[in-house]
Amino acid sequence: GPEPAPAAAPSGAVDLDAARALAKVADGARGAKRARALELAARAYDRCASRLDAPRSGAAHWAAAELWRRHGSLLRAEQAYLRAARADRRRYGQRALSGAADMQRRQLRRDAARKTYEAAEREEVLRAIAEADAAEAREIAAAAEALEAAENVAMVERHERAEAERAARERAGAAADAAAA
Repeated sequence: GPEPAPAAAPSGAVDLDAARALAKVADGARGAKRARALELAARAYDRCASRLDAPRSGAAHWAAAELWRRHGSLLRAEQAYLRAARADRRRYGQRALSGAADMQRRQLRRDAARKTYEAAEREEVLRAIAEADAAEAREIAAAAEALEAAENVAMVERHERAEAERAARERAGAAADAAAA
């Protein structure tokens, strides 16, 4: 029979491939062609990000921000950095906030930049605390596991001693019975 048609790639994958291809064109271009390729690539990444769920859209927002920055569109770069920070706080929070603050600084919006830099610093502190908490939780889990293993060994040893004592009593009782007979 006829071969089935190949499955179409999800539109998000096609959009990402197109955005990556446009970004490659920008890397090799100069002048107006480069500016246009950067703009098209950034718009393509913005479109991709709008179609993805929050954590997955972080990378697309980040890529768009970087392209807008290279294009010289500071406000669009700032907005994309902020969207990346919101979409995937763990991966992009601190560095995307720093990127947004840099764009604000370059727009001479010093108060906004100062506040955003402070937010980036808080994000860095929160991340460090979360990493320390995770390390402490791993240590506690390992200690609890070791304690449980030690308790299991002690329980087996107590059981073996009790069995040995019972067997010794049985032998002593049998020997006493044999002597009395």
